[in-house]
Amino acid sequence: MCARLRAIGYLVAISAALPQTAETVRASAEPRVAVRVVATTGQDDQIVAGMFRELVSTWQRCGVTVLPYAQGLEPPPTATVSLILAPGWPPPEAAGGLGWIRFVLDPESHPAPVLMVSLAATRALVDASDYRGTPVAQRPSAVGRTLLARALGRAAAHELGHYLLASRAHARRGLMRARFNADELVSEDGAAFRLADSDRQALKICLREARFLTADAGAAPSCGVPRI
Repeated sequence: MCARLRAIGYLVAISAALPQTAETVRASAEPRVAVRVVATTGQDDQIVAGMFRELVSTWQRCGVTVLPYAQGLEPPPTATVSLILAPGWPPPEAAGGLGWIRFVLDPESHPAPVLMVSLAATRALVDASDYRGTPVAQRPSAVGRTLLARALGRAAAHELGHYLLASRAHARRGLMRARFNADELVSEDGAAFRLADSDRQALKICLREARFLTADAGAAPSCGVPRI
């Protein structure tokens, strides 16, 4: 069965967490990444929107400003990234994860500009978890949708980290850890999803060098799998 896709445009504006004056804004020329959120027709728009809001919120806590895309942005985006909300389960090479991002050898290994998040895997994890001492499955459906969107957004934020850091590596703590438990993924407290200090430093270097890949993601043969 072939699902029809729809795309929603957003912009992720990357900027240092510094006081902004007219001079610094003109001089900074911060990298920008245009994000297209792609979901299959029939998916819950509230879940898709909630996922993106959580992506925004998570990167704000990391010192990165996330803004919706608008026509006529100047300067133009540095690169375009697609965030695909896949309705099914991850492929075999990403089994056990909620999201994945592929890497291209060109000849160096770079992340392709496509972030994938599995709706099925994330829903299964959230439905089997507890929220404030009560199984999510026993909560009203509206609560379940909110928690699902939150978990999807945090998984997407992790994948965006792989892209912005241009690395498959996982950290020992923070947003780029390899594993998160279900409680962390649905909790209102997002402290577990901040960037570690070492990742903040690496991010500054990656953004300054702006080594973003814009190749077709379909050519990407390998996969960095976050086990969250």
